[in-house]
Amino acid sequence: MAAQLALIPVWFLSVYLVISALVPWTFFANGVTQASNSLVQNANMIKKIYFPREIFPITAVLTKLVELGINFVILAGLMVWYGMMPSIYILWVPLIIAYTVLAALSLAFFGAAISRALLAAVEDLAAIAKGEDPINIDGVMAKLRNAAGNSGPGG
Repeated sequence: MAAQLALIPVWFLSVYLVISALVPWTFFANGVTQASNSLVQNANMIKKIYFPREIFPITAVLTKLVELGINFVILAGLMVWYGMMPSIYILWVPLIIAYTVLAALSLAFFGAAISRALLAAVEDLAAIAKGEDPINIDGVMAKLRNAAGNSGPGG
């Protein structure tokens, strides 16, 4: 392997190592960022239609997984161009990608929940600043009265 590395320009080794490290990191960082913001970006749709909210972060991470595949194809092209053949350790790549996806999803779910909670708190503070009731307690009490009146004893 050392003789093979001696024939490759030094500048390419540094570029190769940087690209091979940046490909999974870019996937992880962009996946977590996009997925964390996904609930806030789609808040109007979430309010109108009922479906599992986990779909948005999962979709954001899977979208970045497609980009990861494209980046790996480019990296493989560079390796073929410069005659670098992968070793047996290439078999670890699917496991590392699966671990990276799970790590990105776990941080994305946490980030999405926190960002959605912060958005709700900001909306409530804005309603309070306008002098409105952020919870609309009158509407809640009316629904409770109607429910108690319709299904309560003697009603």
